[in-house]
Amino acid sequence: MSLLSGIAFLCVQAGRHLEPKSSLILNAIAAGMHKDQTDESIKLAATRALALALDFVRPNFERPVGRPERLAVHAHAACV
Repeated sequence: MSLLSGIAFLCVQAGRHLEPKSSLILNAIAAGMHKDQTDESIKLAATRALALALDFVRPNFERPVGRPERLAVHAHAACV
């Protein structure tokens, strides 16, 4: 949970400077939001981190390669 909170903080502070690492950041967030994650506080921290990262990770969701997988992870987490 601390890692995800740290990611959220960095997203606010560094924003666009993190864009080259956006795929890695999304992977970390997705791990916290994964359907097998049973700790709700981790899922919440991951969701907050995603909300704060949306501005600079948006291009990742616009690329067709891997988009269905990314969307599925985040959509499933939102429904639980």
